[in-house]
Amino acid sequence: MDNPFDDLTLAAGYEAWYETEGRAADRLERDLLGRLLAVFPAARSVLEIGTGTGHFARWMHAMGWQVIGLDVSEPMLAEAVRRSGPRYVRADAGALPLAGTVFDVALMVTTLEFLPDPILALREAARVVRCGIVLGVLNRWHSLAWQRRRSGLPLWQVAHFYSPPELTTVCGMRWV
Repeated sequence: MDNPFDDLTLAAGYEAWYETEGRAADRLERDLLGRLLAVFPAARSVLEIGTGTGHFARWMHAMGWQVIGLDVSEPMLAEAVRRSGPRYVRADAGALPLAGTVFDVALMVTTLEFLPDPILALREAARVVRCGIVLGVLNRWHSLAWQRRRSGLPLWQVAHFYSPPELTTVCGMRWV
């Protein structure tokens, strides 16, 4: 299967959603992420796995977090670098190029939906963090997931939307 994120056009226009129709969702997502990250009061460093164009990595960096954004897609990372912010690294979520516990928190926002082996990626994330993992996942049963699927965009046709019970099974982790 081709990676839909290797599409240069998608990478170039990805941030436009946050600046237009997704503006309200972006505010809500940042608020929620801020509250979830606050669960780890001693945390200072974040590895954003599946950073894409670095949207949330830039935000966390501006908030004072030590952030590295990681993604497998060259076009998405090129766009992230163009927009500046923290450091970005090209790597596969299932084989993180880190020797051990390096970060306080791992963040994955709309990432699990696109991974060929989400369990391996979660194990890798758990291997490199001290405090925990924050997930942002589209709920299969939510109208937004249905809208995305019906959009016909190749990106959403390859996504795997999880139901809450399925996600609990996949993660096998404590929920906050």
